Amino acid sequence: VILWLSSFPSPTQAVTIRNEREKAPGFRRSRGMAMATQPPPTADLLLDAKCRHTLRSLRQAHAHAVKLGLAHDNYVAGSLVKHYAHPDLRTLDAALKVFDQVPTPHAFLWNSLIRGCLDGGAPGDAVSLYSAMLARGCAPNRYTFPPLFMACTSAGAAEEGRQLHAHAVKHGLGRDRYAVSAGIQMYSARGGVADARRMLEGGGDAADAVCWNA
Repeated sequence: VILWLSSFPSPTQAVTIRNEREKAPGFRRSRGMAMATQPPPTADLLLDAKCRHTLRSLRQAHAHAVKLGLAHDNYVAGSLVKHYAHPDLRTLDAALKVFDQVPTPHAFLWNSLIRGCLDGGAPGDAVSLYSAMLARGCAPNRYTFPPLFMACTSAGAAEEGRQLHAHAVKHGLGRDRYAVSAGIQMYSARGGVADARRMLEGGGDAADAVCWNA
């Protein structure tokens, strides 16, 4: 789906790209709706090469996505959100508009916006988005909690951090090495050494050198 960013295919070619994507590994159908279990590995590389974090080129890429009917795709939208919210641009309003155009945001898009708010200097908004994500019926995945823990660190949101930790455990993600590492840094930043140690011990086998160094 992201190939339009480098070659700007015609609408007919865009349909072909969608069809080829459905045949690719990692693609599945759920409840009659096609979705990819993982984002295309070349998406960010192609977008980076085309946009190079300049607002003008990013808007051009966005315009082509709209023209080709791809702006509602979760992974295209997620890549656009990521780049609109990049620290070099920090155009969060544009990122939110992209997000709002997707009828059924998947976890990838929610995670992109959460990370975008964090990178765009709005960590409090990143934390608030998690509640909205759950309210919209989207379950978190292993990529959801690390930026949320970092956002809590930046926002000084200690209580929210503890609640997020409980949610990570509830969703079976309390042993993810990246979530554990980010959570330990969150607790340690406010002097919660005991909480950090409990998170480390609760990480089990996930508590590798990365977590111990945190």
